[in-house]
Amino acid sequence: MEVVKAVNTTRGLYITYLNEYMKKHLKLDYGTEEKKLIPLLNGIVHEEVPHYSEKKIQKTLEDHKIPTDKPLIISFGRGTKYKGFDIFLKSIKQLQRLPVHFVLQCSFFDPKDKVLRQLRILSKNISNLTFIPIFSYKLPRMLSQWKNSEICAVLSENEPGAFIPAEIRVYGQAIVLVSDRDGLPCQVDDGVDGFITDISDISLIARNLEHIFMLDLSEKKQIRDRGMKLIKLKYDIVKNFCLTLKKLIGKYEK
Repeated sequence: MEVVKAVNTTRGLYITYLNEYMKKHLKLDYGTEEKKLIPLLNGIVHEEVPHYSEKKIQKTLEDHKIPTDKPLIISFGRGTKYKGFDIFLKSIKQLQRLPVHFVLQCSFFDPKDKVLRQLRILSKNISNLTFIPIFSYKLPRMLSQWKNSEICAVLSENEPGAFIPAEIRVYGQAIVLVSDRDGLPCQVDDGVDGFITDISDISLIARNLEHIFMLDLSEKKQIRDRGMKLIKLKYDIVKNFCLTLKKLIGKYEK
């Protein structure tokens, strides 16, 4: 609060915000004045996005015992409670009849973590699931790029500025289903370049996953293409940073 007070009362000081959720949060919960807020949309250095050969991806998936001949519904991230991986597992448990394979990859610092124990219990009776509780930089990116990855679920309970929806769609493959919490919905136009779901209803999430999976090929392609185009045009960190600098310089020149 002291920082915000200083910004509000000092000429030349400003606070940047990543999305409309954070703008509202900074105004309502911290009292930041509107004129002291400057947008800085997150983004990707597109030239540095890693791409892997199909052969290398297939070998890596096989090493992790992930079938390469089935459609995949995936979820990944840091192994903490708020990431909602328990929600993901409870949802897919209702979808074992679907001809798909599920993959959950999340990293934990402590092998005795209580969240990890909970996820192990929830994953026990899901036969068409590969649960990988280890850190990997490459695997999530390979899964996002893999030709059989149908959906990536991002079901976080709290996520002011997570960037996974952009990191997934940059490959133009997996369709994103994101939670309706905090900053995640700011990144997705529901039904256009991805989907948004209420994460308080497990059955609804399951129905949404099934709905996306059952879309015809042309609809899926349109959503993937729109998602990839959005990321290329809107989420370029070099362009976005330069735009913010221009706005900041403009304020100084007034």
